[in-house]
Amino acid sequence: EYINSHFGYTGGEVKYLGFARYDRLCDTSDKMSIKQILYMPTWRANLRDDQHFESSRYFQKIKEVLTHSELLDVLERNNLELIYFVHPSIREKKRYFEPFVSSRIKVLNNEDYDLQKLICSASLLITDFSSVYFDFAYQGKPVIYYHFDYQDYRKNHYSEGYFNYERDGFGPVVHNLPSLIDNIRAIVTNNFDISTIYSHRADCFFPRRDQNNCLRHYEALCK
Repeated sequence: EYINSHFGYTGGEVKYLGFARYDRLCDTSDKMSIKQILYMPTWRANLRDDQHFESSRYFQKIKEVLTHSELLDVLERNNLELIYFVHPSIREKKRYFEPFVSSRIKVLNNEDYDLQKLICSASLLITDFSSVYFDFAYQGKPVIYYHFDYQDYRKNHYSEGYFNYERDGFGPVVHNLPSLIDNIRAIVTNNFDISTIYSHRADCFFPRRDQNNCLRHYEALCK
């Protein structure tokens, strides 16, 4: 509906077929001996140079998460693993986060591991604005949005589009670390089940959730 009304198309040109790559989104989280939490904030357009990266709010806030004693306690008590996946646009910054690796924390980028496999194997996603949350919602898995710099992000990176996180999001929106920890703990306690309100939003957003997206593309092209 958004593409039809904002990009100059006329009736019938845009088809709702589903992303072809979603056919390979098979939830494997139940098969993992150690449950995984995937932490994947997106990048920031104003933080490309190394000179100011370590002093940036972005770096400091991620560091707070990776080194927080309460989070490490949640991971240890519940035999969980947190994987911080450095966004592909700044994958060379991985070295700044490697000192925070522990028995419960991994730091990876797309040179180390296939992101799509992590999307399938992880039980919970923590992100800020990365569109990877759509992949989790499609699989019916919980999401937490950690917006530690919302105003700066809107000013320096992307303005808001049709998707409003408070109204349309597939999980709670939090703005500080204590709230993030509380929501992680609650989701873990609830055995990573997605709550009804967010499950309903996902059902409405993805009216077709099957493994026939490639087939629909093929049939549409044949016509």
